[in-house]
Amino acid sequence: VASFNSKVYYVLGQVQQQGRLPVTGKETVLDAITLAGGITNFAAIDKMHIARPNPGGGCDQILWVDWKSLAFCGDTRTNYQVLPGDRIVVPGTGGYQTNVALDNYLSPVERFASLFGLIRFALIRN
Repeated sequence: VASFNSKVYYVLGQVQQQGRLPVTGKETVLDAITLAGGITNFAAIDKMHIARPNPGGGCDQILWVDWKSLAFCGDTRTNYQVLPGDRIVVPGTGGYQTNVALDNYLSPVERFASLFGLIRFALIRN
């Protein structure tokens, strides 16, 4: 059982649930993305790739995934089999970074507005 759980791959970036998943057989990119809950609205699908460790050391091998062809046209040429140690990377778009920046900026303002509303409600009620 320990050796079974030691063979893992990773799904990172703009998916619903990032994380480490066990290699159990012949998982493919499509299987991995499905297990991660699918991609988010901020996924840069044209930059999706697998970073595969080079067994001899050195730079990782990069395998580009054509998500549009795979998901929408049924073209399985880039539906690679996932191997132990692979990292499936789904980068975010510029819209994601803008959204995070706005959330960080507006979050304190929203808290202050909520607090102000509660105080105002309490004063009016009394």
